[in-house]
Amino acid sequence: HAGNVRRYEDILLEHRLGPGGEVAAHVPKDAKTGRYDFAAVDASLERLIGKGMNAFIMGTAPNLKREGKKEYSPEFLAAFSDMLRAYGDHLRQKGWIDKAYVYTYDEAPRAAWPEVKKVAKAIRSAAPELRILQCLNEPEGVQALAGTVDVFDVYVAQYHKAGVAP
Repeated sequence: HAGNVRRYEDILLEHRLGPGGEVAAHVPKDAKTGRYDFAAVDASLERLIGKGMNAFIMGTAPNLKREGKKEYSPEFLAAFSDMLRAYGDHLRQKGWIDKAYVYTYDEAPRAAWPEVKKVAKAIRSAAPELRILQCLNEPEGVQALAGTVDVFDVYVAQYHKAGVAP
């Protein structure tokens, strides 16, 4: 399986396409020491960046609707911030922080935009230079979340409804 994934990633990069997804978003934490282990992430990033990858998702806030929740808990925000702070520090040392994105609530509906703002504030607090990516099905969210996130992913057919400059 891992060999097939690597071949797939290599083909994408050979054609100047990023592998996307969470190629480096899972950083284990040692329960005894409280330290994060970046060895697997480093090996993956060294290989992929060496082959031309210039952007990756380093963490994702869960889609609350899919989780059956209404809001991010203080415990989640604390743990997510802790991971992003440590990971951000690590990426800064490796010289890769400019390639990192944090993905917020996937396809956040209007009712969840306050939660997107809450998690974005936690991200900014953990590592201010991290770029925040938001996918939206409702193009009005671009204006509503302007200044909260850095990159919006909207459907191409909705681009003109998003209110962005041509």
